[in-house]
Amino acid sequence: MLLVELLRQEFEELDGVGLMMACIEPTIRQVRGQHPSLKTERINKLNKAQQSLFMFRLLYPARNSEQDYQLWMNYVLQEPGYWSGINAGLRFFEEATMIEILQETEAALASSPPETLHTGISPLFEKFCAAFDDSLHRISQYIRTNPDKFIQFLN
Repeated sequence: MLLVELLRQEFEELDGVGLMMACIEPTIRQVRGQHPSLKTERINKLNKAQQSLFMFRLLYPARNSEQDYQLWMNYVLQEPGYWSGINAGLRFFEEATMIEILQETEAALASSPPETLHTGISPLFEKFCAAFDDSLHRISQYIRTNPDKFIQFLN
């Protein structure tokens, strides 16, 4: 289990995004651009809570814009293990609404002709952004009540 070192005061002052980033960004940096087998090896060294946070963090870039949402969802659908890992992570955190939105998005991407894709994706993007913020709030609360799964306090 690989824990992030943080000062207790820093931990208490971080908002939801900051807490997520502090807990998982070191792993993200270590695997970025690496061969899939090295990514898998690194992720497998994380505990279940950390793996779930890592997979949830993969959704973060999709929040930027509707176009980013569509492109990012297409990307994670095509990457072996990402889609199933994201869904497993969401199940770990009991984020049923987010899972439902991702399933709807998967169906829309698979069935919508390119000329009408915007019509199907636009409302899903709106739902995704709202659900992501709600999920992030609940997940950050999980981290705060279970810091020993993510953090080693320096003081």
